[in-house]
Amino acid sequence: MEIAMPRNVSLLLLCGTVATQSFAQTPPAPTQQERLAPTVIEKVEIQGLRKVNQDKLRARLKAKPGDVINEMVLARDLITLQDTGEFPEVNMFKEAGQRGGTVVRFVVLERNASKAPPPPPPRPNSQQH
Repeated sequence: MEIAMPRNVSLLLLCGTVATQSFAQTPPAPTQQERLAPTVIEKVEIQGLRKVNQDKLRARLKAKPGDVINEMVLARDLITLQDTGEFPEVNMFKEAGQRGGTVVRFVVLERNASKAPPPPPPRPNSQQH
């Protein structure tokens, strides 16, 4: 026995199946248009925070994602973090990001942070300043 199904219902079922499968796949690699130049900041990270509010620190930094890398601005941001008085140790690393830009990572050690882990060693392709 064959069940006659209206044409628009079968199309809807087919579309639902395709849509469900497309969400389960991994995201595609960035296209040439989505890739960033190595001289562009892809992301700014602050690692090692335990008590200090990350949003307040980010607001004080001048380097932002999408900006062209400016060593003077990065040096000023490093000094800005040091001048808060909250961190006896601040390091900055730069490494290639997933989209071709540069990830700028500030690694801090908070003052009076109990059992604070030491900053991670730089990755093989990163540069410390």
